Amino acid sequence: MRTLAALAFIAGVGGVASYLAQRPTIADGGVMAADLLAQLRARNITAVACDREIPIGPRGAVFQCTATASDGSRAKIEYTMGRDGSLAGKILDASGPSQPRSPASGDPWSN
Repeated sequence: MRTLAALAFIAGVGGVASYLAQRPTIADGGVMAADLLAQLRARNITAVACDREIPIGPRGAVFQCTATASDGSRAKIEYTMGRDGSLAGKILDASGPSQPRSPASGDPWSN
């Protein structure tokens, strides 16, 4: 009886492991956006919004984010995350500042 129980337990654990191995790993886009915002604040980025769910496969992940700067300019960026967690970004689309620049004065030293 113990042998049968042990075999049933092993089969059950194997089935659960097989099921979990087939499920994709999903990262929360809000968490990734918060991480990126912390890294990009030094570049005057005030907001970052990423895809809601980011599927992570054996080779890493590819996802898109929109970054907004303090001057109102926006950029849509495609990030590629490697298996080691490294990020590489490629700008897909960008818009200029929404606030007009102040006109240049005649003094070359004050511009």
